[in-house]
Amino acid sequence: MMILPMPMAGAGLFGLALGMMAPVMTLILHFIWGAVLGVMFRMLPAEAVMPA
Repeated sequence: MMILPMPMAGAGLFGLALGMMAPVMTLILHFIWGAVLGVMFRMLPAEAVMPA
């Protein structure tokens, strides 16, 4: 997303033409997504994660 579509849309590499907040917010949102995914995965029963 940050290497091909953003420059093609005129936003520059990593969206830097939009300002420094574009790549910073993307990184923060990836951290939030990873945390939510980790919490949800942790809540799964052991049988659903590694079936016998």
